[in-house]
Amino acid sequence: NGLYHLVKTLGKQVGVNTRVHGIRHTAITQAVRAASAASLDLSKVMQFSRHASLNVLEIYLDNERNYQGQISSLVAVGMEG
Repeated sequence: NGLYHLVKTLGKQVGVNTRVHGIRHTAITQAVRAASAASLDLSKVMQFSRHASLNVLEIYLDNERNYQGQISSLVAVGMEG
């Protein structure tokens, strides 16, 4: 509770709506980007993030690569024609 309160208070002081989990999410997203750029596998990020499963990190990677958005666009174009 103390950390949650501190993060919320500091965020308000600078005009930003912050969440502890949001900061964690941002750090893990950056770690996925850095690992991908360095050709490291996700198991290294898994150790950093302390996730129990690579499946969770695959979501971060999918968000980064935007596969879901790309496929949605392909489906939408296919439905038009």
